Amino acid sequence: MAMRHFCRIFAVLLATAVLCACDEGDIQEKEVGYAQGGYTVELHGRLTGIDGWNDGYNLVVAAFDEKDKDYDMGELRIGDDCEGKDTTIVWTNINHIATSVELCVATRLRRRVVCFRKEVLPEDGGTLRIDVGDLNVGLFSGVEALFSDNRRCVGCHGEGNFGQLRLNHENAHADLVGKTAHRAEFEGYARVEPGQPEASALHLMLDPDDERGKGVTMFNHKAAYGDELNQQNALSVIDYWISAGAPR
Repeated sequence: MAMRHFCRIFAVLLATAVLCACDEGDIQEKEVGYAQGGYTVELHGRLTGIDGWNDGYNLVVAAFDEKDKDYDMGELRIGDDCEGKDTTIVWTNINHIATSVELCVATRLRRRVVCFRKEVLPEDGGTLRIDVGDLNVGLFSGVEALFSDNRRCVGCHGEGNFGQLRLNHENAHADLVGKTAHRAEFEGYARVEPGQPEASALHLMLDPDDERGKGVTMFNHKAAYGDELNQQNALSVIDYWISAGAPR
């Protein structure tokens, strides 16, 4: 059996005991005291792509309630040291008013921008066990999650290949990165130009400050869901992925 790496960390404000285990390293513990009680969450899996998130974006396990669905009540950051390793996270004493927990990406202000897995907490308290298996949580997986969460994106650009753009998992990267935009407003632009958001039709089509993409031909994407995506901070995530070179 491989050596296990244990580090006990406590989530901001709400947790009193968190155990993170990756598959190699020394034992390290850090404790902070808070009121006892509440939920326990155990998350198991092998996560890849963690190291792609930085510059204010963190992969976390976070608790939410129904009153404020965008900002978490408390969170535990999952560090780069768990990249590609069998990982176990045990988070105890989560506030009893929380209604759900998510494996997600959040900003420094603890606003969720991408959700990879959401589970409802049991009404009777106790322990919730979550097995995510082998899960890619990298930048492009985050972008795919944004498209999937918005049914209008995949509704048109799924298997149906509307506009010769498919945003399903098998084809999204190949159909976006380096491919010439078909719409007349973006003549000469690539759909995604790696490293250059403002030279990418995907950015321009959703940017509320850009006049192009307002439906001169075919369809007004900004009016349909641009505001919704921007409210979710989605455009900043898309731009971050493009700026990083649009990795797979």
